[in-house]
Amino acid sequence: MIGGDGTIFQGRGWHTFSDHYSSYGRIEYGVAFLGESISQKMYLAFMYWIRCGSIGGMLPKTITEENIIARV
Repeated sequence: MIGGDGTIFQGRGWHTFSDHYSSYGRIEYGVAFLGESISQKMYLAFMYWIRCGSIGGMLPKTITEENIIARV
């Protein structure tokens, strides 16, 4: 979850599978934005989360800011 002030709250963590794991596979992660709309701070926090996950090897290197924006 990402709060309106850009704070990132950890849920289950990178190594815990979700309830829908068997249906969709391991490459799916959920992110929730708290508030009525996505602020710049929330967006920047989300991009930071993506970069950290990619650098740390938890997300595929193919996930980039460009292809995230293309899907929104």
